[in-house]
Amino acid sequence: MTGAPLTVYPGEVPSRLPGQAFWDSQGFQFEAFRPQVMDVDKPLPHIRLDAALEFLIGDKLR
Repeated sequence: MTGAPLTVYPGEVPSRLPGQAFWDSQGFQFEAFRPQVMDVDKPLPHIRLDAALEFLIGDKLR
């Protein structure tokens, strides 16, 4: 990653939605997302939300 701008062309936008056969034959591979199993008696894991907030709004709090 060089930090240079990159333009990605997503393709043509169809004038109407494709039929079901189109979606069945495209081979999309979406990852199934399921939240991790958590013990109800334990606290949530620390995901450094404090660092994210500092980055986003830290200058407003000074």
